Amino acid sequence: MVNHSGGITGAPLVLLRLVEQLSERNDVAIRVVSREDGPVVERLARLVDVDVVPDPPQQPRLRVARALGPAYHVARHAYDARMRQALAGADLIHSNTITNGRALRALRAPHPPILTHVHELPRFLECFTSAGDLAVTVAASTAFIAPSREVHAFLTDKLDLSSDRIFSVRECVDAASLLRAAECWRPPEAANRYVTLVGTFDQRKGADLFVPLVRAAAKRVPATVCFRWIGADPESRLARVANDDLAASGLSERASIHAVSGDVLDRICESHAVVILSREDPQPLVAIEAAALGVPVICFADAGGTPDIVAAASGAVVPYLDLEAMADAIARFATPGKREKAQVDQGVLANHRAEVAAEQLLLVYRQVTNRA
Repeated sequence: MVNHSGGITGAPLVLLRLVEQLSERNDVAIRVVSREDGPVVERLARLVDVDVVPDPPQQPRLRVARALGPAYHVARHAYDARMRQALAGADLIHSNTITNGRALRALRAPHPPILTHVHELPRFLECFTSAGDLAVTVAASTAFIAPSREVHAFLTDKLDLSSDRIFSVRECVDAASLLRAAECWRPPEAANRYVTLVGTFDQRKGADLFVPLVRAAAKRVPATVCFRWIGADPESRLARVANDDLAASGLSERASIHAVSGDVLDRICESHAVVILSREDPQPLVAIEAAALGVPVICFADAGGTPDIVAAASGAVVPYLDLEAMADAIARFATPGKREKAQVDQGVLANHRAEVAAEQLLLVYRQVTNRA
């Protein structure tokens, strides 16, 4: 398995859940190669062998290429050799993102079949991979995994891939953690009601919409309703600007921006609603976790796979980027009384259990290796 990030979020978290399941089996041996160190790598290393192979430096710009070019090429060749060594002996390479093109460039033909697990949609790719690396991934991959209808459509419509190369495996969550969170959670003594957003604080996730949404919703809900974004870097430029805008709007007591701390599932449990402001999100894990815990999810239409999650649970889908409609939806869910307990939605949980995804993945492994 090739992992691209050290953070415990999104695709790396899905990879961790799958490895937790597969590492206990006798019919598959897992190794992980990670392009970045970090907390998820530490947890993976408790389960399987992990080799961290950091990316080489970026190719220097033309004006400095004469000075730095030789060092860049030495580092690139050293990286390629180390990546090939790390992947040597594999019967199958499970690349856990479509942005691993730089790692896949290191391989030489003939190489094992490559199964690319696509957790991304076009906006993400524009920011986090190059056209050249994407082309390498598409050409090198034997097959692809799509966790949602939107990702499948992206692969067939935008990348012109045949459907018979695409397998469906939904994004997965740890059912035991969700059940434990629901069982152990107790409502706080404070009278506040929470509207929670979780994710990196960037434009794709709708960070620039946070303050306008708070301003619109604050007019519709009691002063005891508080808005919080969890998962941001509070020192980032966008977060600092948002905090300045909240202060200038007199809303600093009503809204806050936090890094990840403590158990996010507890924060979800006590929420009256979880809001997904993303302009594009294939199937966000926080939406699955919230829906499984019985917390209403509010999202935009035409912004990825979240509406499918809402359709299977409770919440609201509002027109794309319509903050007034989203504020109205928040008022419907945040105005009722104190949330007394967390109730697990077994239907949502059944669709996204890591145990189920791991079994589906093993079937995909067998089919892909048989094709090669």
